[in-house]
This record gives sequence, C-alpha cells and structure tokens, in this order.
Amino acid sequence: MAADDDAEVDDRELQEDGDPPRADTIEYEGPTKLERIARESAFALQDTRPWLHRRVEKIRFVEDQNMIRREVSIDFTIPPGLPKFEDVGDERAIYFVPIALLAKWPPVMAFSFKDGDGHVVPLLTSTKNGRVDAEALIGLSPEGELRTCVEPSLRTIGTGDPQEAQQAFDLVVQLLLQRRDSLDPDELEKWARALYVATNIVSNSLVWARVVARPSDRQVVKFGFEHPFEAEMVLRRRLLSAFSWGAVRAHFELPNLGERGSYHLQVTPPPGMHVRRATLRVSKVPPVPDSGQQRTGGERVWRLVAKPIKTTFRGFRGKWRALFPKVIHSHRTKPPPGTPYERNVGDRAHLYIEATQNQFGLARIDFMVSRVGLIRGALVTGVAVAVLMTVLATRSGTFAAQAGATVTVLLVVPALLGFLIVRPGEHPVTTKNLIGVRLLALLSGAIPVAAAVVLLAVVPQATTNPRTHQKVTSYPNLASDWWILAGVAWYLALLVVFSWLLPSRWEGPATPD
Repeated sequence: MAADDDAEVDDRELQEDGDPPRADTIEYEGPTKLERIARESAFALQDTRPWLHRRVEKIRFVEDQNMIRREVSIDFTIPPGLPKFEDVGDERAIYFVPIALLAKWPPVMAFSFKDGDGHVVPLLTSTKNGRVDAEALIGLSPEGELRTCVEPSLRTIGTGDPQEAQQAFDLVVQLLLQRRDSLDPDELEKWARALYVATNIVSNSLVWARVVARPSDRQVVKFGFEHPFEAEMVLRRRLLSAFSWGAVRAHFELPNLGERGSYHLQVTPPPGMHVRRATLRVSKVPPVPDSGQQRTGGERVWRLVAKPIKTTFRGFRGKWRALFPKVIHSHRTKPPPGTPYERNVGDRAHLYIEATQNQFGLARIDFMVSRVGLIRGALVTGVAVAVLMTVLATRSGTFAAQAGATVTVLLVVPALLGFLIVRPGEHPVTTKNLIGVRLLALLSGAIPVAAAVVLLAVVPQATTNPRTHQKVTSYPNLASDWWILAGVAWYLALLVVFSWLLPSRWEGPATPD
C-alpha cells in the first residue's frame, strides 16, 4: 500500500524506548511496539463479523479523466480485548484496528483517510505497514514448531511485493500439506483461518485505522483513492463497444476480509453512459474475471453465430419493455444471508450482500453509452442522408439539370446535420466508446459530398430524340452512381440503427456468456 510521506505515523510515536531501530535491511531485527500490538490483535481477524458492521463503497469516474475514484465508509466497533497502543485519559486510548485492504501494487493516487468527524487519520508507510501486517499474520498462526519453521515465509507475505508474497504463500501451503497428518483438527482449523487471511495479504495490505476511543465504542472511518479505469481488453468486446453494439465491461476486485454485517457497492457511470448490467460474485479463493480466453475454438465459433442473435433479441425486448413497462412491485423476497443481490436506481448500480462468510469479491459492471445525444443524432443524420440520396437517384436527370442548386444542397446538408453529432464536453470514457458511431456518422456525412463530386465530374451529353427530334441532355452513369451511394447510405444508417437498438438498458443479473 503506497501512501504520501506526510501521512506517515512518526516512528517515534510508534516505537518504545529500547526497541531496536528500524533498518532497511533484509535481516529482521525485532518487533517495535506497534508490531507487537499487531501480533496481539490478530485474533480480531479470525472473525470480523462481531465488530465490523457495515461497509459502503462508492465508485465514480473522475471528471475529464480516465480515472476511477473509490470512496469507502466503514462502520465498526473497537473489538473487545483489542490491546491499547497508548492511554490518553478519560478511559480512552489509542487503538490500531485492521479495517480494510488496499492493493500493494500499483500505488493508489489521491489517497485520503478521515474519521467520522472529518479529521485526517495518520497512515503508515508501506514499509511499516508491511512489517505490521507480517506480525499480525504470525500472531494469527497457531504457536508451535510449524509456525517457527514458516515464520520467515509469513513475514515475506506481509512485507514482500505480490510476486514474492505469492512464492512465500505457496511454500507455506506446501509445508502445511506435508505435515497435515501430524496436526490435530483444532490446530489445522487455526491454520486454515490464518491462510484465509494470508490469501488477502499476498496482494494487499491491511489498512490500520488509528482511532482514539473507549473500548467497544462505535466508530466510522472513510478513505478514498483513485486509480486508472481498466476495461476488459478482449478484441471482440472492444470492437463491439466502439460501435455501441456491446457493453464496456469492467471488473472491480473487492478484497475486504469477507466477513462483515453488510456490504453495499454503488457504481456511478460516467456522464453520457449508464449501467446495463451489474453482478457481484463472492468466493473463498480469488475469483478470476471471465475474459473468454479459456474457451475452445468450437465455443468461440458458436458465440460468433449465437451472440448476435441473442443480442438482437435482447435489444428488441429492451425497446418493447421501454414502450410497455411492466408493473414492478415494491416488495421483493429478500435473498438468504450470503447471497448477493442488486438494484438499479437512477442509472446507478447498487450491489448488496449481508453476512457473507466468503473472503473475495468481484463486481462485474457493464457500461453502455446512453441512447440520447450522439447516437440519436447519428441515427437522424444517417437516415436523412439515405433519404436524400434515394430522392436524388430517383430523379437524377431533374436534379442534374439544376447542378448549381443541387451541389449547394449536397454540401450544406451535411454541415447542418453535423450539429446533431457534435457533443463538446464528453467524458473521455464516453468518447472512447463512441469512436465507431462517430465514424459511421462521418461516413454518412461524406456521402452527399461524394454525390456532389460525381455530379460535377459527369460530362452531359446532348442527344436527339428520334421521334420528336428534340434535343435531350443525358448524364451517363449519374443515376447508377447515385444509387450506389444511396445503398451505402442506407447500409450505414442500418448500422447506426443497430447502435441505437441492440443494447437494452438495465437487465439485472447477468447470465454466463
């Protein structure tokens, strides 16, 4: 966990007189006061449900940046029996409580940490935090010969980077499996609990909240940070989302110790987009996002055939439901404890779960560009150009005879329709997912210009009607060229229709796809 230096808790405050000095060496020199307290506080990590009551997390997009802002509010009670760091009088003391997890890498940006009154909470540096985490992990492990044997590895899990920590974790698991038969059931269960916590600490650091309170006091802390927005990078999805034929899918990992009274995740899409679908998956092992890479060749071919049909059906169904909405009853059966459920209110996704025993969470959010604005303007532009070209191709001779006025109309109409697709101030994420639609709109706008060029390039030919002996002016190939352009215009308009039609709005729980 990375933090600014000015947010560090001074080591002089956290270290008792006589404690060994902190050294940036590989050799471990011994625990400081806070590290010893962390080892004694490890029992609180075994089951956080009695004291970690509620966690609310909000995810929103930073204005004019391809960044995500995550804000977390945690409601907890000082765990009974938690050792004090220092008495401050009036029955109050300084406590360090492990309330959440933050990824070790990459470093978070714009980190803020405050209590319920808005006061800044001091934060440990990465190095100090790693040593404290290691002591907590050691304290959580059952005493004995096995702990002594794996203690260096446990310490590496807390202090090392994710790769080093994973190697150390694998070594601990290997040694534990080798000696499994010699352990009694109670000790084996304690090791299982310790390893559950260790799986989180491999890639994350514990957030230790420094609070001044009385024993069993109710506390609220809030912290927030920013990180780049990373969408699913599968080529198929990138192409579909660029033309607004498919959703932009993002996965948000939720390493949260997995045991609390309740958890609420609110996701707000960037301006110009809405949440099409949101799901929350929890498991006892780190969930792996389904990117489709593990599918066989036959499954991928089948998806190329079935997915467009399925998506088209959903698009028509979504439009039908928008025109004829069903009556939604306000009361719904509450799911059993530990089962995620979702709501969508005001273009925001709300994911909930209560009393879960699982440790890891993965939120999958599908974002879609709204059907107003650019897509609607591109649809009007495409249809208007297609109708215009059809009329011109039908009466090509009449319009060619008035070449000046026809060319003027062909050049002015795209400029007038261009106001429908110009959208200043778009969010970068929204702009990125409208590239294909803008391309279709630009191509539609270029067709009248091409028609004007064709008209100017045609050399009129004068012929005599053998029956009436009157001179007739003809324009060779003009009608056929304009019919070709009209066909292209209707094709582009059809593609924009799919952009407007295919993705329906909120669909609730996702089905595997």
